[in-house]
Amino acid sequence: MRQVFAIARASMGALVAVLALGCVPAAWAAEAFPSQPIRMVLPYPPGGGIDAVGRPLAEQLSKQLGQPVIVDNRGGANGAIGMDIVAKAPPDGHTIVLALDSQFSINPNIYKSLPYDPIKDYAPVTLIGTVPYILVASSSLPVKTVDDMIAYVKAHKNKVNYASSGVGSGAHLATALLESMTGISMVHIPNKSTSSAMRDVAENDAQFMFVTYGAAAGMIQAGRLRPIAVTGTKRMPLLPDVPPIAESLPGYETGVAYGIFAPAGTPADIVGRLNAEIVKVIESPTYQKNISASGVEVHSTSPQEFGAYVQKELDKWQRIVRESHIPQN
Repeated sequence: MRQVFAIARASMGALVAVLALGCVPAAWAAEAFPSQPIRMVLPYPPGGGIDAVGRPLAEQLSKQLGQPVIVDNRGGANGAIGMDIVAKAPPDGHTIVLALDSQFSINPNIYKSLPYDPIKDYAPVTLIGTVPYILVASSSLPVKTVDDMIAYVKAHKNKVNYASSGVGSGAHLATALLESMTGISMVHIPNKSTSSAMRDVAENDAQFMFVTYGAAAGMIQAGRLRPIAVTGTKRMPLLPDVPPIAESLPGYETGVAYGIFAPAGTPADIVGRLNAEIVKVIESPTYQKNISASGVEVHSTSPQEFGAYVQKELDKWQRIVRESHIPQN
């Protein structure tokens, strides 16, 4: 009988050991991560504004994780090529993408067909931050505030133009949002680039446009463009005398948003580890000093908060695109 009990105890011990081992992979996943270099895809060509946000992030993250974080610029199709690469990557946390709102909330509302779905194909990791747009006017206009602009447009019905870098661009939709909230209407002059759109405004071929500070700083400092408002909820340290549009138009808020995604199916503990390490980087004084010239306002979130943010932005731009009759490509 003692022998039977001894065998039973041994069998039970083996069973407990087996069950414990069954739990090990999940417990070890985040602890063992990363086991190889991490590839951070930037869905734009090298040298753009996204590099100023992504490269310092990759450098600090490499030090924290003890593995290289390799920046891989994959431009094309307004970011769709880079996004598709990450959607199809193994869901193990070793491939991530630093995306803009153009990829995760605007493209899905502008293009009839995309190779990726911003909700189904990705695991949200964290919002990195936002860059407000600046509403600029031709310096030849008698317009210095948002209220001045609204009055000017209403007084010159169908004769006021606004420029952007193209149909469906963030600057285009920022203007559509302003029109939707104020009832004004202007003529859209799409350009092939932000620089040519700014020239249109500087030369008064177009009267207004939305643009980031990094792109417009030279023309603003030269007096060729007049900044009259910003699209964030507070004033920018780089332009302390320029008020938010929301001061005149409560509820108005937009800008360029940056966020990190992993492929869908990435284990939750690995997503959590990525979130914790990336948040540690972006909340550090070193990182914030590195990106200060870009005008980025850091906004760290949990993966769940970032997922809710993406859905909210998708819904907002779907409404604006529909109400503004912006054609899908």
